[in-house]
Amino acid sequence: MSDDPYNAMPAEAPQGFKERAKEKMGPCVKKAAKYCGGLIVVGMLVLCLVQLITWEVGNGGCSASKVAAYDYSTWPTDSDELKSKDHNASFNVLSKYVSLVDNKPVFRWWMPQAWFGMESLTVYASTRNAAAAVGTTGNFWRTQGPLFNTYVYENEAGQQLLTGREKLLTLGISHAFWKCDGTGPVIIVAEGMAWLGNRMRSFFGTSQGFKFNVYVGDEFVGYAQETGNRFNPAISFTTTGANGQVKEFASSTLNDRHFHGSQDQWYIRSSDWSPVPYYAPVFTTLILAIRVAHVKTADQEAHKTTPSPVYGLSEQSSDFTALQPEFTEKTQNTLAKNESTEAVEEAAKVTETVNVNTVKTEERLHV
Repeated sequence: MSDDPYNAMPAEAPQGFKERAKEKMGPCVKKAAKYCGGLIVVGMLVLCLVQLITWEVGNGGCSASKVAAYDYSTWPTDSDELKSKDHNASFNVLSKYVSLVDNKPVFRWWMPQAWFGMESLTVYASTRNAAAAVGTTGNFWRTQGPLFNTYVYENEAGQQLLTGREKLLTLGISHAFWKCDGTGPVIIVAEGMAWLGNRMRSFFGTSQGFKFNVYVGDEFVGYAQETGNRFNPAISFTTTGANGQVKEFASSTLNDRHFHGSQDQWYIRSSDWSPVPYYAPVFTTLILAIRVAHVKTADQEAHKTTPSPVYGLSEQSSDFTALQPEFTEKTQNTLAKNESTEAVEEAAKVTETVNVNTVKTEERLHV
């Protein structure tokens, strides 16, 4: 046996150290995992509870019992505008010609503005030439939630007739819309397998935007294709006929960026042979309209500008101040400065004239 103390140490000492470390750390790791798992479960329960509250806030009046006796043909314009070739007013709910106008977001005091809030868009009964000729018929409301957003259409009498929400656990963006009375089909607008192509087009900034599949229940009926750009957005709804010909059954476009001063006005037109209810293109346009309005607000905040009024051919103003308020303000300031300068120059000329006359008078006196 060697007197070397190092050789006298047991060979299994390092292994024993590891085992003791595992015995001490094991319970700590298990407790940490248990606490983390509990926090995750509690967090999910809180999110679900908040989502349930926002669903009830935005969609509480949407039930079959509350609209069972509603007469869908009581539209403030010609009732024929509610009928299509194969369906009646109860199926379509809205007119074939609709104007959609965005409003400012409305936030509740008990909802943090960064998380939840309510936004509305006013529905106008329109005509074939995109004129809001009849007046408002109701409002679309979007209530934001932690898991998904809720959409509802409420008429002028306060009755909720349509509702919809984002779908979870789907590939890409997906929304479902249906009537509050429970009748009629569920309309689904979803990216599906077009998700990758949509992201590629968005990345390269092509004129052709997102493409969505449109379903009536489980039946595929066509596509909703975003067109144009951020300054002239639009949506084209198309389907393929029996002969393979692609036909457009609805369309929507951003008609005016200064409606009533600074609001966006969208015009939605549906054909009388549309395979979907008239409210389906309006619901789809609603989603794009909110996104475009947010971009517009962000641009205004970034540049601190106020949109100037735009005049049509019959509304041109001879007063340039109505077209360019900022330029007019600068021009008025410049004119004020010029007037001040002219006044000083005029005073100098008068003073010079007085001095000359005084010198001449003194010369005469000396003579």
